Amino acid sequence: MTIRYVLGAVVALASTSALANWNYAQWGQSPEQLIASADGSAAAVQAQENQRIYNLDYLARANTTWHGIPVEVRFHFTTDTKKLAAIKLTPTNDAQCDEMRAAALAEFGTGQIGQEMNESDYPNLHFTQNLDINWSDSAHGNRVKMFDVAASDLHFCHVIYRPI
Repeated sequence: MTIRYVLGAVVALASTSALANWNYAQWGQSPEQLIASADGSAAAVQAQENQRIYNLDYLARANTTWHGIPVEVRFHFTTDTKKLAAIKLTPTNDAQCDEMRAAALAEFGTGQIGQEMNESDYPNLHFTQNLDINWSDSAHGNRVKMFDVAASDLHFCHVIYRPI
């Protein structure tokens, strides 16, 4: 009886990890596997130190739409094993940040407010908006974060998916 219960739990965990993905990407894929699964819509890029997030290398990119919003997708991989560990979506037009935030709130709910940018680090900017919203999308095995910052003549945003 106990063995059956343990085996059932293992099967449940295995099927849950199969959900951990975004679109055609699967957490833990190599850049080559990701590009192959994208059917020609993703391409490799040369790693650049200034394009890293969470100490992860940016090694592939694609363009697509997210909730009808045109976005650039950047795929970030672990430095040592080259496994997919983060996906960053940025609208191709910063004017769509409000639309992107509305889409994220509609999909994931209100979320948790995270640590905002420290405005004292940017004394020449006058922030009008400084949001960092976090969600847990357990149905797909993702942590989701949205940054939405507006200051002076600057407005930028992005959504980042990471595995739970």
